[in-house]
Amino acid sequence: MAGKKTERLFKLVNILRSGKGFYAAELAGTLGVSKRTIYRDVVELSGLVPIHYDRGYRLMPGAFVADADFTREELLAIRLGVKNRALAVASPYAAATRAALTKIDNCLFRRFAEAEGPTEKISFHVKAHPLGEKTVRMLSDLEEAVRSRRTVELKYFSLSRNRTTARAVDPYGLTFRRHSWYLVGLCHRRKRPRVFRADRISAVKVTRKRFEAPRDFSLDEFFADAWEVYTSAVKSRVKLLFDARLGPVVRPELEGRGKFYDDGQSAGLVFEGEVPLSEEFCRWLLTFGKEVEVLEPASLRDGVAATLRAAAARYGSRGRRSKKRNVKRRAS
Repeated sequence: MAGKKTERLFKLVNILRSGKGFYAAELAGTLGVSKRTIYRDVVELSGLVPIHYDRGYRLMPGAFVADADFTREELLAIRLGVKNRALAVASPYAAATRAALTKIDNCLFRRFAEAEGPTEKISFHVKAHPLGEKTVRMLSDLEEAVRSRRTVELKYFSLSRNRTTARAVDPYGLTFRRHSWYLVGLCHRRKRPRVFRADRISAVKVTRKRFEAPRDFSLDEFFADAWEVYTSAVKSRVKLLFDARLGPVVRPELEGRGKFYDDGQSAGLVFEGEVPLSEEFCRWLLTFGKEVEVLEPASLRDGVAATLRAAAARYGSRGRRSKKRNVKRRAS
């Protein structure tokens, strides 16, 4: 309890450092306590720091030393990153993110007279869903296991097998990619590092068993050969023909994996290179529909063609059934 109170008092001081006035109700909402608690905290802090009331609670000017010497542009860039949805609503660091944003705004307000400004007109969106309390606790447990190097026991739902299994995992790291959090760790059953999507983990138990993570393990290197999330041992040379207008879209995605050149016959854009032939890559390829053609390898070409034929058959069969139903209605 004492630890929470001390943390709250530090947060209160940091909020007041902006030089702006804050009413008790605002402070209570920000800190998640009652106005009565704020009144008590202000009284307690008044004996340590110079707080006065002038259209809200404030700290006397000059009460603290200057902040780290960030430029305005650096502070705005940090603020932009902190405001991204993956941190603010979809991580166990949501509360810390809000506190950091308050500090950044306070610093901007004191030094540049703008807590809100250009950053409200500049943003980037990371698709992420708000986390429930249970998921936040689970991610916190996983983070602790990663830091303390303790083996965890998971109940994990496998989408491909459509069943939940028990797994023992040495957790190497946590990463947010493609809308979700993922755990990377050594699966005791498979005897190799695996990727586990966090929202498919229904239970986590942090054991007392410690493990030694590889000294050279890096999340960036682990995912270097992945298309998005899942690594693939199978990499193959491909030759793809895109509509020329897709150049600005596909070039950034395939950059560094091969070369592009113009196709003289169809005025299209050809890519030749090496990619992981994973389900993720095939799904990405299918998003371009008729605007891409797989030229090589034959196995990928046949697979994409079979998927498109199956999709066409599904729509065709639905269309025929719909026509039959309409005919029956008219006949009746």
